[in-house]
This record gives sequence, C-alpha cells and structure tokens, in this order.
Amino acid sequence: MKGGLDYWRCLHCGLLHQPNARKEGVLESEYFKHYGDPHVADLATREAVLILERAEKLVPEKRIWELGSGIGHFAETALGTGWDYSGLDMAPLALTVIKGWAYVGDIEAESVANTKRPFAFVVGIHVVEHFMEPLRTFAKLAGYVEPGGLMFLHTPNGM
Repeated sequence: MKGGLDYWRCLHCGLLHQPNARKEGVLESEYFKHYGDPHVADLATREAVLILERAEKLVPEKRIWELGSGIGHFAETALGTGWDYSGLDMAPLALTVIKGWAYVGDIEAESVANTKRPFAFVVGIHVVEHFMEPLRTFAKLAGYVEPGGLMFLHTPNGM
C-alpha cells in the first residue's frame, strides 16, 4: 500500500514490522481512517474490557500505562472502570481525544520521564510491529513494570 502502513516480515524470526509508521504524518493519517469506524471502536472497546477484567485479577493495583494510546478506545474503557491510567503515543494528532491522560513520546528513542512508574500493568495493543529493535524495547519496557505486575503486548496476526 503506497504511503500507508505496509507490513514486512523478518526472515529471521517472523516478526511483522511496519517501517513506514515512523515517517512523520503516516500514523496520523491512518488513525482516523480506521479508528473512526464505529465497528472498529466497538471491537476495540470489547477487547479492552476483556483485557482489563483479566488483568484486574492478576495485578496488585489498578495502575496502568498504555504504550500506543491511539485515539483512546482503551483509555476510555480503563478510566471508565476505575483504573489509574497513563498513556504514551508517537502521534500527536492521536492524543487529541485523550488529552491530559496521555502524552507524546517514543519509548525506543528516549527515557520516558513523564510516567508515574513503575506500573502494575503495562499494555501495548498493536505496537510491537512499530518497534525498530523489539528485544531491546521489551527489556526497556520491563523496567516500567512493578514487582508482581504484568506486561501485556498484543500483535497483529500475519498468518
């Protein structure tokens, strides 16, 4: 897809990757194309409810940090069910919906200073494919999880 979010598969490990997502403006144009769809919003909300219900049984407190906040489907669900929510996204335009709860940043490029870390629950839905160095980023993310906490990363299925 020219100018969009092509997926590339690593020949070594099979991980799907979206190299174009880091180009300025690409994420912003894709967010509202797909996330404005009420069907997508409904699916995202139902997925968030399932994830949060399971996490609540496993983590010591309802304090969450979302990596890749997007336009806020997961954030709205978390806040609506009593979670202490913080989020991060690379695309400034995406955060207009959840302004005040999330901020702009790139976990791979910097240390994220605006967090109330560590967190009981760190979640990333459809973000792994945007990482340039996934293993290094996973190790970095582990530092944001408190002892006894949980990290949940969900990736697209390229099969």
